[in-house]
Amino acid sequence: MATVRPKVQPRVVKLLRACVLIQEVRAATQIGTAAYQRLLDIHSAMLYEIRKLEDEADDDR
Repeated sequence: MATVRPKVQPRVVKLLRACVLIQEVRAATQIGTAAYQRLLDIHSAMLYEIRKLEDEADDDR
């Protein structure tokens, strides 16, 4: 039996790519604490939005 994968909306893919980019920026550079904290805040906000989208998708099923 084939596994059914839900269709991922393009905006979710963009958010996930942004999350990866933030992690790569941190790994590749030595940025200041305040700038890194801001990146973490953005990352957390993105994860929150992804969870909301997943919850909405679950509600639609």
